[in-house]
Amino acid sequence: MIILKQEIDEKTFKKVEGMLYRYYRQKKELKDIQDKIIFLEKEIERIEKRIRTTDVTIIDFYKPGNMEERVQTSSSNTSYAEQQMTKAIEDLEKQQLEIKKKILRLTCKESNLREFIYTIDKNIEMLGSKEKKFIELKYGKCLPILEIYRQTYDQFNLEQASYYNSVRNKIVENIAHWMNLIK
Repeated sequence: MIILKQEIDEKTFKKVEGMLYRYYRQKKELKDIQDKIIFLEKEIERIEKRIRTTDVTIIDFYKPGNMEERVQTSSSNTSYAEQQMTKAIEDLEKQQLEIKKKILRLTCKESNLREFIYTIDKNIEMLGSKEKKFIELKYGKCLPILEIYRQTYDQFNLEQASYYNSVRNKIVENIAHWMNLIK
């Protein structure tokens, strides 16, 4: 890890820390979005299959009460059953269109999340393995200070009193510098 002797103001410090917390939240959100897109794509396939196999139910409001023959006339030259079948298929196509719109919105959101995550990933890659572990514990798992110290104190060779702030400050300052938030 490169140690910079650049001072960072509190506003920039909080901004970088916020980005690190958001980074881990958005990584989880990205996974959830990807899972939802897969689910919705399967729903589209299911609807397409229903349309292809015409697996739709026609509701017949006419129950045979007696054995008389009835003739039903239609101005559109289509039977009631055909009209119901057409309506059911149109409803499935509308459902399919709504799902495709959802997928489009989720794909746009996924793209924005990927861009943000990529930027932070590139900055984290510049850190050493022990700093990466600290970031994962602090911002990813949101562990308390003592637990982070217990899991990483042997890697940093610092006393408990100065450990947390010293390590955290150096990491945040480096990331802020790499993101051109400080010169």
